[in-house]
Amino acid sequence: MCGGKKQKDSAGRMRRSGRRFFTGVIAVFLLFCFSASGWHGRKVILEGVSIAGIPLSGLQPEEAAVFLSHRLEFLLERRVELRDNNFVFGFIPSRCGFYLDYPELAAEAFAQGRAGSIFLRWRQRRALRLQPVNLVPAVKIGPRLQEEFLGYIERQVNVEPVNADLLVDQEGKIRTIPGRSGRRLEREEFFSALSRVILAEDNRCLELPVKQVEPALSGEKIKEWGLTRALTYFSTRFNPQEEERSQNIRTAACALHGAVVFPGQELSFNRRVGPRVPEKGYREAPILYEGELIPGTGGGVCQVSTALYNAWLLAGFPVTKRFNHTVPVSYVEMGRDAAVVDGGQDLVVVNPLFTPVFISAHVEADLLTVAVVGKQEDKRVATYLLEPKVVQTISPPETRVEDTALAPGEEFLAETGRAGYTVELWRLALDSTGQVIDREFISRSSYQPAPRLLKIGKKTPPAREEPEGAGE
Repeated sequence: MCGGKKQKDSAGRMRRSGRRFFTGVIAVFLLFCFSASGWHGRKVILEGVSIAGIPLSGLQPEEAAVFLSHRLEFLLERRVELRDNNFVFGFIPSRCGFYLDYPELAAEAFAQGRAGSIFLRWRQRRALRLQPVNLVPAVKIGPRLQEEFLGYIERQVNVEPVNADLLVDQEGKIRTIPGRSGRRLEREEFFSALSRVILAEDNRCLELPVKQVEPALSGEKIKEWGLTRALTYFSTRFNPQEEERSQNIRTAACALHGAVVFPGQELSFNRRVGPRVPEKGYREAPILYEGELIPGTGGGVCQVSTALYNAWLLAGFPVTKRFNHTVPVSYVEMGRDAAVVDGGQDLVVVNPLFTPVFISAHVEADLLTVAVVGKQEDKRVATYLLEPKVVQTISPPETRVEDTALAPGEEFLAETGRAGYTVELWRLALDSTGQVIDREFISRSSYQPAPRLLKIGKKTPPAREEPEGAGE
């Protein structure tokens, strides 16, 4: 009996101790929740929060906004100086449109320690007391004023990089012109640094963060990529007395020049040269349309695309898109022309090498030369030749038209017409001894015939005579 009583007392004590333990835990948890929710519910900024070194603990957001304006607004009225080499620019921030959004800053300070669950907010509040937070305000400016302000600064400090250049003459000789590094204002870093300087009590001078910008093509890259040899070049002549057409050829050649085509990359002639519009320097000159010459802006550009097409083929490279003209052109053999239309027909080529290639397009007097500069990788091949073959000749159809101005039976050839052709283009690969080691079919071109116009005389019927007395 005694043993049973002792066991009951021991069990009772354990139950009472357990109840006291859980009661304490619940009390602590309720105290924690009350504390956390109390701090969260109070509309004041938590302890340990500052902006620009100004403590804001215990202030309501509206009070903090007013307090910040009293402490910081005068800094916007003090002179700030920007420097870069010989450029010095002093200004008063407020007069240039810079300002501080005090309600937004106060709201940001109020949000500290108020994210997440109750437990997470309690941990944040505790961390703020141990490690106070000092927020750095961002000085603002309107978008339009910002662009004007930046535009002025950048015009003083920015220098565009200049690419190195490769010029290939009609004999295939290369002349290298070194490039030049540029300078550019780091916009994001500039505004971050400017905010700190504007809000600084002392040392209100900012050395502008300017980054050196390397050109896309430098002398080092020319050596690295092996751009030291003209793999091939193609020249074609034009009539310089046709001023508008000559201008278009020069403009397109200038736009094409300097293109770097990386391994496996395609080059679109239309994308590279851009739209043929007067703003780009293009003029109105005759263009081929459905076999006829008509006025159009950019006439003559096809001679540049044709020169690129031939140079690319002579380098042994593939062409993925090409169109021929509807009729043969005077500056190249049939089958070797490449017609382009702004926004339509295009010439697209691809670089098959493991190294980049450089396109040189140069006009001197009446001679256009397009060259492909790079590294020779196929040691077997010395040169390539292009061989067009006429596989079909289409006689011009004849159109006969009666003409009363001609005597009966008389004939007059008004238009001689033009034959049509189907031409295949083959590429021959020759070794160093001149022996053909490969033949490759490139394309088939069709040129439309134009009809002969033959005028035939027709006898005019005699005027009808009225019999006598017919009118009575």
